[in-house]
Amino acid sequence: MNNIIMLISLIISFISIVVSIYYGITNAKIKREFKTVKWSDFPSIADFVYKKCKGNNFMPDIIFIANPAYYHIAKSILLKFNNDNILIINGMLINKNESSVPDILKNEFHVFDTTIRHVLLPKSLFENKNNKILFVGGWVVTGNILNGIKKYLQKESIPEENFKSFCLATTNIAKDLNSSPDYYWKEVSVEEGLYLPWGKLIV
Repeated sequence: MNNIIMLISLIISFISIVVSIYYGITNAKIKREFKTVKWSDFPSIADFVYKKCKGNNFMPDIIFIANPAYYHIAKSILLKFNNDNILIINGMLINKNESSVPDILKNEFHVFDTTIRHVLLPKSLFENKNNKILFVGGWVVTGNILNGIKKYLQKESIPEENFKSFCLATTNIAKDLNSSPDYYWKEVSVEEGLYLPWGKLIV
């Protein structure tokens, strides 16, 4: 009798371990899924941004990306607006500890610095002060870059109402600092990062 009870206890323990492992793996997959942006998400993201802009009566003349890595999402958004007159304009980010800004780039870009990066804004961004500009980026951590761009545009006489921002994600830190973009697809913690089709964003 004792052997039967022991056998039943072992079976129950084994089943409990298997179930715990299964749900642990499933829970990890769900968490990873929440922090992931896939190529297949791009049409839904573009539709989301389009509806947000339309709801705010904001039709961009320019979609601006500070990092060329986000060209594909910018292109998806452009196609959703279905307007051949909208331009995608690329900026650049240069890590301050890796390089200074070459003089040849200073002829084509306005430059301002954050604590860790040189931010390069193409001069074509400022040719028409009445243009409405939609910024598209990856994620906002502290908001230094995004807020810097907004302040620089205003310094160059581009009205605040002519600028909107969308990022694939905002973070817990950005929300605490009130530095989130106008629109965002996901909210993630800086510690967990954000998974994109071409790699993981980490601080």
